[in-house]
Amino acid sequence: MSKPRDVPRPFTMPWGRGEIIEEATADHRGRFKRSPLMVSSDTIAGLSRSLAETPRLRGLLGKLVAAKRKPARTRR
Repeated sequence: MSKPRDVPRPFTMPWGRGEIIEEATADHRGRFKRSPLMVSSDTIAGLSRSLAETPRLRGLLGKLVAAKRKPARTRR
């Protein structure tokens, strides 16, 4: 598991700023990639353990997973 970082802590993006109040992390062996999120089952297990300590983030992700989806449109 990754070393915990201080929270809350500020962040700034080109479109605005805010404060990180919770975060969940998993070990990615020191690699950082700007690409689609592709994770192994080991990483999912690590994120699951990390989310046990982040109730707000876990609740938000629960809403995302539980959200009703509209059927996909088919192309003709």
